[in-house]
Amino acid sequence: MLLGTMNIEENVSGDHDSTIELLKKTAELMKGCYSGERLVYQKELIRRTKKIDIGFLEFTQKHGNILVPRFGCFRIIDDCHIDNCTFRLKAYPYNDELNISFSTPRCIFEEAFIKAIEKNDFSKKHRREYYGGTVGIQGISNLVLTNMSEYLRNTLGGNNNGVLFSSNFNGLIPQQTKEKIETARSIFDDVYIIAEANWQTTVIQADPLVVGVAEDGEVALIDHFNTTPIEKYIEKEFTT
Repeated sequence: MLLGTMNIEENVSGDHDSTIELLKKTAELMKGCYSGERLVYQKELIRRTKKIDIGFLEFTQKHGNILVPRFGCFRIIDDCHIDNCTFRLKAYPYNDELNISFSTPRCIFEEAFIKAIEKNDFSKKHRREYYGGTVGIQGISNLVLTNMSEYLRNTLGGNNNGVLFSSNFNGLIPQQTKEKIETARSIFDDVYIIAEANWQTTVIQADPLVVGVAEDGEVALIDHFNTTPIEKYIEKEFTT
């Protein structure tokens, strides 16, 4: 199974793909459930379909001379809205600390993104301090922090608030995947699209995943699809 250009087959366990029939049946059974019951149904659905280990979110890509996360997680709000994936970086060379903050604290990708950013310096064991939606990574070498600070300020034009990295998902989703997403949103606490990130660009990402996040943090694979180029979509939907 490809996620963009990366094979993530070893991260997926389970024999059966999610079907719209199974999703709809689960959603119907969950109507009126309280929190504890919801988790039982979520876990059973994951057991009967495919579970995905999102450890691959720790993989990185180069952004200039620093490492940033390779993948983005785009939370589906409703039929018409998909959140951008964003995080903010600020380096403090004289305080030996790098700050990374998230618009949604404790989100699905927070831990993986922190580990990805920590890969900028393998020389020391890092410590973390949590300040609400901001995580302070301590113990990074002064040289690494200075280089990161110069890149964030001088190359990317950052200020005292740091630099906001943002990637949006603008691929067109197949109709059958949309049906799965609509049903999955009534089952799971959050539903995300995971795709290779193009930080501060608008390039269409290839071969994304749709995942559902259970109350205990387990992640179900809902679907895996190919994005549709706008030209093919128009040809299919608006021509006779």
